[in-house]
Amino acid sequence: MTRNDKKKGSPPAGHARGGETGNMKKRIRRSLLPAVLAAILICSALPVKAAQNTVLLGDADRNGVYEAADARFVLRCAVELEYYNAVDMLICDVDDNGYIQAEDARLAVGLDSLDGKTVTYDDSMDTRWEDPFEQPVTKDEYLSEAERIVNARLIYRKLSEFGWSKNAICAVLGNLEQESTLSPGLHQLYGSGYGLAQWTPGSYYTDWADENGYAADSLEGQLIFLNYTMRPDCEPERRFWYQTNAYPLDYESFIHSSEEVAYLTAAFTWNYERPGIPHMDRRIAYAERWLIFFTELGL
Repeated sequence: MTRNDKKKGSPPAGHARGGETGNMKKRIRRSLLPAVLAAILICSALPVKAAQNTVLLGDADRNGVYEAADARFVLRCAVELEYYNAVDMLICDVDDNGYIQAEDARLAVGLDSLDGKTVTYDDSMDTRWEDPFEQPVTKDEYLSEAERIVNARLIYRKLSEFGWSKNAICAVLGNLEQESTLSPGLHQLYGSGYGLAQWTPGSYYTDWADENGYAADSLEGQLIFLNYTMRPDCEPERRFWYQTNAYPLDYESFIHSSEEVAYLTAAFTWNYERPGIPHMDRRIAYAERWLIFFTELGL
């Protein structure tokens, strides 16, 4: 019997209807397959509902309690010293006026007016925004008061990231304001100094900037350079910080210091800047003014 004869042969007794049923099942499965596939595709295209989270209004770090750290974060957001996103805005804008302000920080420490209020957000909101801060002012001229404030806030933020104390930052701000009015693009009028600290010659900084991919007038680059040239591990030919007998502070003790701002201002002047004509009264006055400015912001 040939193979064709075998295929055409009758099924064993008692199996004729079973074979027809099996074929019918196959036909049904084939007809249902497109519908099943379509359903799978539709379901996979449907958005998955993001997880919902409920936190106390004003609880910036979302740990379930009000504390000083919450108020500090809100204050840093209010003066543009901190990154924040849509969830932070929802939680920290306590008075719901569309802005994170100092008043929100006062409420965020758990005053009765909050009364245990909560806010709800989903995970899709908890993504990083673009940097919301102003760009630094970098022109080659003396800066106005408003422009100095813009750069001072950015300088405060960057040096804080390096672990500097408020007093040390304000001491350096006093010096940099005297040197350059806080303008990283400033060239010395009758000399070769350049930048925030008026490094002389300016190539001390610009050569390093070229090697490390920073623009000559980069505020960030100059602050990284300033911090680096104070460190004991800085290469000797680039190091600017040398502690003196009058101000025996090394890098670590200076940046973490809570000494009076006047003392730290003089320490930075003589251990780092070493100017020909110091105008120390101006440097100290500028530094103390910045201390008042940032203290009043709650920092």
